[in-house]
Amino acid sequence: MDLGNHSSNSDNSTSGAPTLFARIGFASAWVMIAVAGIVGNGLVIFVAIRFQKLNNVTNCFIVNLAVTDIVFLAFCMPLLVIQYTLDQWFFSDILCKLLNFISFVSVLVTVLTLVAMTIDRYIYVVRPFEKLTWRKPSNVFGLTFFIWLISCVFASPFYEHYGISEKHDDNSKQCVLLSPENLQKKFRIYIVTLYYFIPLTIIIVCYGKLLYFVSKKENKLKPKTVSLGKHITIFASQYS
Repeated sequence: MDLGNHSSNSDNSTSGAPTLFARIGFASAWVMIAVAGIVGNGLVIFVAIRFQKLNNVTNCFIVNLAVTDIVFLAFCMPLLVIQYTLDQWFFSDILCKLLNFISFVSVLVTVLTLVAMTIDRYIYVVRPFEKLTWRKPSNVFGLTFFIWLISCVFASPFYEHYGISEKHDDNSKQCVLLSPENLQKKFRIYIVTLYYFIPLTIIIVCYGKLLYFVSKKENKLKPKTVSLGKHITIFASQYS
């Protein structure tokens, strides 16, 4: 019996860390999710291009979301699965930086695309009779390019501050955020503010105003509906 492995396994079980079999199980599930995501999003892009669905603004946004998912699933997911399963980093420092950079870029592109879709939907519903000349697929592709560009700019600090760190107990390497604790707190605030609170606020405001607009239009139509109902009742009573 290998006492070293036995003690290591007992340490993992007592520390609450997942066992190797548990990590392999989770990794297998992630791989299946990644494959399904790549196939599904690939079909979305194929259908949009094959059947010329890109003349619709909403479809252009959806294709951009599909591209973002494929980039994350094809590049980031395999590296994350290997690091999680083997509990260490086997690749270069540049790949570590690119992994986290692309992860944050893909998340921000997804969030900003959803914000753009919300704003587009609000304008389209509130101003349906205006000639929205800017609402063209070519302009949407320009907007998505700008979204990717600005996402790369906002995610650039993560490329700078992520790197490889060695554990002192077993000399294993990990791809982690190499920053002092006070800077890590600022990064957390930065992520929550930029990736969550600001987009969520914009989406809530747009849908709140949209709900107010729809309810206002509904209230304007109610008196006419009641008046029409009264006329129908009078007309029916006269001929009954």
